[in-house]
This record gives sequence, C-alpha cells and structure tokens, in this order.
Amino acid sequence: EGRSGLRELLEAATRANARRAEADRILACDARFHEPRKDEDYAALWQRQTACRRAARNADALLEDVAWPAAAPAPAWLGDLARHAAALRAVDDRCHAVFEALQQEIADAAAAMEARAEAGEVNEALRLRAQANQCIRRLPKPAQDGLAGKLANRSARLRELVAWQSFAERGKREALCEKMEALAAEPLATAAQFERIKALRRDLQALGHPRSGPDRALLERFDAAADRAFEPCRKHFEALAEQRRFNLAQRETICRELEGFVERNDWSQADYKGVEQILRKAREEWAEYRPVDRGPGKQLDARFKAVTERLHGHLRADWERNVAAKEAIVARARGALASERPAAELVDLLKALQRDWQALGPTPRRKDQALWKAFRQICDEVFGARNAEREARRTKAGSTVAEANALIETLRGAMLEDAADVPDRRMLGEYRERAEALDRLPREVDKRLQRALSDFEREVALAAGRRRVQVELERIERLEALDAQLAELERERADLAAWREQAGDLAAAFEARLAGATPADASALKTLVIEAEIAAQVESPPADKAQRMALRMQGLRSGLGSGGQDWADAAELLDRWCAGASGAAATAALRTRFFASVRRIAQG
Repeated sequence: EGRSGLRELLEAATRANARRAEADRILACDARFHEPRKDEDYAALWQRQTACRRAARNADALLEDVAWPAAAPAPAWLGDLARHAAALRAVDDRCHAVFEALQQEIADAAAAMEARAEAGEVNEALRLRAQANQCIRRLPKPAQDGLAGKLANRSARLRELVAWQSFAERGKREALCEKMEALAAEPLATAAQFERIKALRRDLQALGHPRSGPDRALLERFDAAADRAFEPCRKHFEALAEQRRFNLAQRETICRELEGFVERNDWSQADYKGVEQILRKAREEWAEYRPVDRGPGKQLDARFKAVTERLHGHLRADWERNVAAKEAIVARARGALASERPAAELVDLLKALQRDWQALGPTPRRKDQALWKAFRQICDEVFGARNAEREARRTKAGSTVAEANALIETLRGAMLEDAADVPDRRMLGEYRERAEALDRLPREVDKRLQRALSDFEREVALAAGRRRVQVELERIERLEALDAQLAELERERADLAAWREQAGDLAAAFEARLAGATPADASALKTLVIEAEIAAQVESPPADKAQRMALRMQGLRSGLGSGGQDWADAAELLDRWCAGASGAAATAALRTRFFASVRRIAQG
C-alpha cells in the first residue's frame, strides 16, 4: 500500500509538471473587475468576462486532470491556481450582474416609455427611449439586435405621437421665425434687442429638438434671422470689449508707473505730500478705468493692491514718525505751560513749536485732529494771557494810543475796495512818517500799527502786482491772438508782412518760428500743454491722465514739487510754445488748453 501511494504521488507530480506552463498562463490572466465608467468601457468588460470565464474553465480542467492526492501536500502553485480560478469566476459573476442590470434598466425604461407615451408626454417618452437605446448599445453585440427590435415595436405609439406633435409645433416654429425676422428688420434698443433674442430662442428650445426635415429647415431659418437680429448687439458688445481692453491697458500703465516709482524713489528724502497725492490720484483714476475683463482684471487688481500697499506702507511709516514728533511738541508745550516762564518767553516758544508743527508731514486725520486740539488749547491759553496783558496796557494809553488807533483805522480804510485812492508808494511814505512821529506807544498798539503798516505795504505791493498781472494777462491774450493768426497764415502759406506790423515788439517771441525752425511735433506740444496744466494745477482731459501722471512722477523724481509750484513759469512756457507751435490744424485744441493754463499761472 505504501508503494502504491508513492506511485500515485509520482504520477500526479508528472502530470503537474507537464501542465505547469499552462497553469502559468492562466495565472497571468487579470482577475480584477473594472467598473465601466463610459459607454466604450462595456465592450472591454464583455471581452474581459469571456476571457475570465474561459480561463476559469481551463483552470478547473487542469486541476481535475492533475488529480493531486488529497493526502499529500500539493505544490503552492496548485493552490494559487485554485484561488485564481475562484477570482476569475467572481469576475464572471460581476460581469453577469452588470448584464442583468442593463437588461432590467432597458425593461424599466421601455415600460416607462410606453406609460409616458400613453399619457401624451412625448418629450419624456423620447428621453426614456434614448435611455433604453443607450443601455442596449452597452450590451454584447449578440444581445443587442433582439432587444433593439423589441424596443422599436414598443415605440409605435410614440412615433405616432411624435408625428402629431411635430405637425402641431410646426406652426409655433414658423411664428417664432417670423418674430425673429421682424426683430432683425426693426431692431430695438441694444439691451432690449438682446433680451428679446434670448427670449425667442428659449421659446424655440422649449419645443424640443427638430424631428423632421421641415422642422430642421425652420431651425435653420430661425438661426439665420437670429444672426441678423444679433448684429447690432454684436457691434455694441465689440465696442464694450474695446472699452474694456482700453481700460485694462490704462490700468496696466498705472500699475507699471507706480511700481517703477516705488522702486526708483529715494524714500530717505521722499516728498510724502506728493506721494500721498499720487496715491490718491492713482486710486481715483483706477476707479475711472472700468469695467475690464474679469480674468486679466483680477490679476491687475492684485498688482495694484500690492503696489499701493507698498506705497501706503511708506506713508504709514512717515505718519508714525510725524505722530511721534507732534506728540513731542504737545508734551513740550504742556511742560512750558506748567513752568514759571514769562508770558513773552512762552509766546515765543509756542510760535517756534507752531513752526515746527507746520514743517512736519501729514498724519492720519483722526490722530492729527486730537493732537492739534490739545496743542491749540495750550496755545489759546498762553495767547489769551498775553492778550489780557496787552489789553490792560492799552487801557492806560492816552492820546497817543488814540492817535495810533485813528491811524490804524485810516490805514484800514485806505485798503478797502471802495477807497478813493488805490494804495501806492507815496501814500505809504506819508503814513510811515505819521507813525514815526508817535512814540512811547504800548507794545500791543505799536505792533498793531506796524501790522497795519505792513498790511498796507503788502496791499501796495498787491496793487502793483495786480497791475503787473493785468499787463501780463493782456500780453498773453495778445500772444494767443497772434499765435492763432500766425497759425492760419502758416496753413495758407500767406505773406506775413502785415502780421509782423500788427505784432510789433511781440513778433520777437515768434522769431525762431519765423526764421523757419522745425516746429515741434504734436506729441511734444501735448507734453508742453500737460506741463502747463500741471504748473497751473488744472485738470487734463481723461485721455491724457496717464501721461500726466507719468510727468508728475518724473517731476517728483527730478525734485519738482508736488503742487506744481516748481514747474516752468508762464514766460518760459510761452517762449517754448511760440517757438515750437505750428499751423497744423491739430494745434488749435492744444492752443486753447495751453493759453488757459498760462493765464491761470499768471494769475497765481
């Protein structure tokens, strides 16, 4: 019996070794189940099912042929093969479950289709038929034909309803075509036109997909009319798109200029008032250049936010320094008030502190108001005490004080607008002689008198200045008229002899131009006009704001003041204009802007 069992084991081992290569091929068969996600995955699923079923059968046959004795331990690969066969059968079972689920879904969809068709719900029935057909296409090829035929037979009632509905809807489609054609022939306002087109298309889509040749022809007719009706909207939207592109370019320029300014500015010696103005102006112009396209606009928003935050950071650091300095001024003033110093010394100290205060840069408004209120209370207390002392001395003054007061009133009367004589140097000399004849005046009265004399002297200077300004304005007006006349003569290539005689001495301002010098181009003249507007502190047109900001930043980097007071004066600007302008027609608009700015500069 022992030899018999050994012989049986040897024979089984021989059979196993002979089938080992076949077993390896079966083990190499993929025993994983791949859930189908798309329609094209189902064909691969059925191929996998066939392969797994064949491999499982082959594995079972191989294990049966080997017939390894149950009492003897089997090679490991035979156990692997048995387990792999079970996994292959599991894949086969899952594939079969998918097949049955598809069949059930087809049956359910077909039944629901028939019910919907009987209820007259054509669109829902068509959707269910499409769903059933989709499930049929997912089945293995041999199973598709029979189910497709059965579904077609069950769709007879649906086809009849579709035919009737298509006939009934054709009139609606024709009416919608006529409405769209009328809209194309007589367009509405752009916004109303666009909304009407959308409403008509929604009405057409509500009728469902075209189901016949006439329906498709009507759809083509509707689409053609819709294209014609949309043409005014298209032009409007193109204009809006162009405006958005322009706004985006302007915002890009603002970002680039601000970024360059932040990088190149010397922050150790920065004009923070000018920086504050630039930041405020940049934000105002940024708000003006809208709308922009959403995607690029968000990127520029991030750039603008980053660069303005950097600018604001520099300003905040300067504010903190200025707040600390103003707090120190308030502390010094409070300490001086608590001391026993004489009133005159206190007044001088507070005046010096006021000058220090004015020399400081900007601070946050709320904090500045609180500090100024505290400082002003101290100043009012000191100056109030000083004024009380002066008033006490004033009451003791005699006739000299009265005479001084009378002289002060005389000076004030001479400075009134309705005074008989315009203040001049002769009158100033007479009043000074009368003031010098008064002696032993109380300090306050003397100071008032000297202030009145100073005011009168200033009024004398102002009167002379007004006369000079009037003369200058008349000269500017004359130059503008001559420039316009010369431009017209240049365009007509006319003789300039009469113009020269009329211009007289003012012809010298145009000497370079008269001598044939090359005129400045339009770009240089526009730059000159914008410089004049900056110097005059008047606004430039919106189209020139980006160039104006660039000039302002360039001026700041060159050390020019933020308010324009350090830019070129009227005389220099006039010399450049008269020498470089020409008779070009485009110069006319620039001439109006330029001379308006120069007059503003001359008026101070």
